[in-house]
Amino acid sequence: TMGATSTRCQGAGTVTYDAAATNTTGITYSLNAASIAGGNTINSSTGEVTYAAGFSGTSIVTASAAGCSGPRTVTHTVTVTATVGLPTFTLGASSTRCEGAGTVTYTATATNNTGITYSLDAASIAGGNAIDASTGEVTYDAAWSGISTITASAAGCNGPRTANHTVTTNANVGTPVFTLGATSTRCQGAAIVAYSATATNSTGMTYSLDATTDAYPGNSINTTTGAVTYAAGWSGTSTITASAAGCNGPATATHTVTTTAIVGIPVFILG
Repeated sequence: TMGATSTRCQGAGTVTYDAAATNTTGITYSLNAASIAGGNTINSSTGEVTYAAGFSGTSIVTASAAGCSGPRTVTHTVTVTATVGLPTFTLGASSTRCEGAGTVTYTATATNNTGITYSLDAASIAGGNAIDASTGEVTYDAAWSGISTITASAAGCNGPRTANHTVTTNANVGTPVFTLGATSTRCQGAAIVAYSATATNSTGMTYSLDATTDAYPGNSINTTTGAVTYAAGWSGTSTITASAAGCNGPATATHTVTTTAIVGIPVFILG
């Protein structure tokens, strides 16, 4: 009744493959050995095949018609297609990138698939980003930062099956801003002064001192905190540099300190 061939998707179920023959005194049905070994069975009177959930491959149903000059036989070939697998992204389940215009391709594979299509979450699209549904290539807007979700949808038997890849686009690190501003002055003398700075989206801040100041005996800087230790005899100009690590960094800024020499004791011309 179903012709010479048919296809079905992997999965438990029953299908009847009945046949008709003129002048027959009865039809019996049988199933090929490989299909039986795979856990399938057949009702020899009706042609009803019961499929095991895990079976995929080829099943051959034979109808044998009894009668004069018989039996006469014919076969029906069934292709049981395996269930499509869950997509797996080449880059894994998640990744990170820095803010900025660019394209990144997020490809995925899936067993037994007949095609994979890709989509991007609504918030990312609203942010100016776009995706090629055929290749998974995402084009990022220069100003975008945040979370993007790429979905791969694999077509095939018992599909579609979907999986997500999450991308965190980190905002660019900002230029450091010193708490004391761009410049300051102090009087000569031994002291410790902290020159701290902040920067948006920074993953860490380091500080350095200009070579001339650093070379003077007794002067030094704490590279982690920005605290400068001044020697008692130092006077002149010092430059503290703050370097902020982060996306598309480091970003740097400087603070200039003028250390004014101590005023001397007045000396009368006449003694």
